[in-house]
Formats: sequence, structure tokens, C-alpha cells
Amino acid sequence: MPTTVAEMHPYLCAVAGETRVALDEDGLGNAEGIVLRTPDRSHVAKVRFKDYERTAKARARAAKNAA
Repeated sequence: MPTTVAEMHPYLCAVAGETRVALDEDGLGNAEGIVLRTPDRSHVAKVRFKDYERTAKARARAAKNAA
């Protein structure tokens, strides 16, 4: 399981395919992300494409501004 933001996005792209719970027939069928759970479900996290894409853009801007 990835442990960094940089590792998680490629992992997310590899494991998230088409959605399995489309809300309607007009959707594009793309998954929004995945849900990660511990075996006992004491911890649950939703990993969303949008969050990782936004973080990557923010980090790229920060690196550009620091240079």
C-alpha cells in the first residue's frame, strides 16, 4: 500500500477502474476514487482522484514559485 502522496496517485490510477455504483445512466462511468478500510473497519479513508490531482498541481506551483 502506498504511503506517500506521490506513490498514491499512480496506485489509484492502476486500481480504480469504472465505477461500480453509478448514480444514474447519464454518468461517464469513471470512478471517483476508492475506499480503503482496515480489516476491522476501525479506520476508513476515501482516496479521490480530484484530491490527488489538486495536491499535485499545488505542489508543482509551490516548486515553481520557490525556484
